[in-house]
Amino acid sequence: MAFQAFFIISLQTLIFTLTLTSTTAIDFNYSYLAVQWPPGYCATTGVQCVLERPKNSYFTIHGLWPMKNGKGEVVNCNGKPFSGDQIYDRDLMEKYWPNFVSFDFDRFWKHEWNKHGKCTGWSQSDYFRITLQRFLDYNVLAHLQGAGIQPSDQYKVKVNDISNALSNLNPQLKCARSERFQGYVLQEIHICVDASGSGIVKCNGPRNKCVNVPQKEDIFLPSS
Repeated sequence: MAFQAFFIISLQTLIFTLTLTSTTAIDFNYSYLAVQWPPGYCATTGVQCVLERPKNSYFTIHGLWPMKNGKGEVVNCNGKPFSGDQIYDRDLMEKYWPNFVSFDFDRFWKHEWNKHGKCTGWSQSDYFRITLQRFLDYNVLAHLQGAGIQPSDQYKVKVNDISNALSNLNPQLKCARSERFQGYVLQEIHICVDASGSGIVKCNGPRNKCVNVPQKEDIFLPSS
């Protein structure tokens, strides 16, 4: 009888633990698809890129980060460990999801999977595949160029003009200070996608338009 009671309690504990793990892994409302502009990122004060002022004709991926309404990022969930053998299309990953501060790309991808990817509840392969697909679907630079905004080391652009050019992507803009440009540069754009990773949704809270940039100051979208 004592053994039977112990077995039942242990089974109940196991079921609760498994349920909690599963709930934690998928308990989010939407995700930030964080895409970075490499010349802006590498021009940021304090950032040391392994490529010297990388010239780039496209944005690259920083990550896909699950978010919970009113609580921010959902991070460090339980899940299977990162496996370099399960990278989805390594050629595409190296092109569109590079590591600019180290030649060890797997180290960057492992960080993104462990901190963010596990919290989607998807497999590792699906996490990288879905992120790549949404990134390629949205083509941020094409939206900017369609509005007449071109990368330049000489000319600044208004934050509102960037935001308006990307209005159908409902973007959050992140800018950073650059000593090289003696001003602010566009570093990242965050696009909110639904929890399934299938489409754009409205971000929770006000749209961030580079809140650290002094009012009415224009920014650089560097070309190199």
